[in-house]
Parts: sequence; C-alpha cells; structure tokens
Amino acid sequence: MTAKDKLLKLISSPLPGLTYQRKKLFRPCAARVTRIYNLLNQAVFDNQLCRPRIVLRREYKSIGWCYGSYIPFKTGSYCTIKLANKFYCQQWFIMILAHEMCHQYQWDIDRLQRIQKGLPGVLNHGPSFFRHRSKLAEFGIPLQKRVSTYRWFQYQDLKKI
Repeated sequence: MTAKDKLLKLISSPLPGLTYQRKKLFRPCAARVTRIYNLLNQAVFDNQLCRPRIVLRREYKSIGWCYGSYIPFKTGSYCTIKLANKFYCQQWFIMILAHEMCHQYQWDIDRLQRIQKGLPGVLNHGPSFFRHRSKLAEFGIPLQKRVSTYRWFQYQDLKKI
C-alpha cells in the first residue's frame, strides 16, 4: 500500500460521533504524529521536507503553529511545529498538520530561494503557502488560512469548514 493510499484511507475513515468530537478525545502520540507526518511528506511534498521538532502541548487559543528560525536546528529544518495535544478527530489533526507543513515548506524550501533572488525571507499565507492546495485537495484535505469549528460541527465535512 502506497503512502497516497494510506493517507486516503486515514482521511476517509468514518468520523466519530459528535459527543466524542466535542470532548476532543483524539490525542495523538509521538509515534502517530511521526507516521502521519511521513505520509504527508511522501504523498504531498515528495519527501522534500526533513522532519522538524514537533511538540504536542496544551493550547488555548490555537491548535497549531510553525515557528521559523534563520538558523537550522539539529533536525536540519528551519522551524519547529507546535500542535495542540487534543483534536476533534483524526481528520482534523491531519488537516492542521498539513497546514503547518505548508508553513514548514515555506521556511525550509521557499525561503532559501527567495533570499537567493534578493526577496525578503518573511513568509505568510500568500501564494507560496497556497501552492500545495491542489495537491492536498486530491486527498480531501482543505488548505485555508483559518478554520471554523462552528462550521465543522454544523456540516461534519472538511470541504465546508
């Protein structure tokens, strides 16, 4: 089974009930985070990314961040990904991790190209971020600036958040 097939299987698995989701009972362990990161890297980013330090911790106002640096870390990446330790479901976790990996791509790949061209290295939710939107859409993973939890609970569909 290829990485694309495994990712499609994960994203299309049945959703848990709303009560389960509201309690945020999906709590990924380090091994699952690494496995899903590797699947996304292989299927979407053609293994161009080296796995950064990924921190799972309690978050109040956000569910994911990608902190960049101008000096590479020991992992070879220029960023650290911080994720909440609780999610509504596995699909929601995959969507957030994919979003942060797009930021990692900006830091690790695009930033170096921009500096070589004499452009500023600061990146955000611009065209370089959305270049992966069509590739993620093949797997049913939306790529947006922000996600709405209200719309998620209303529709239970990643495409409508």
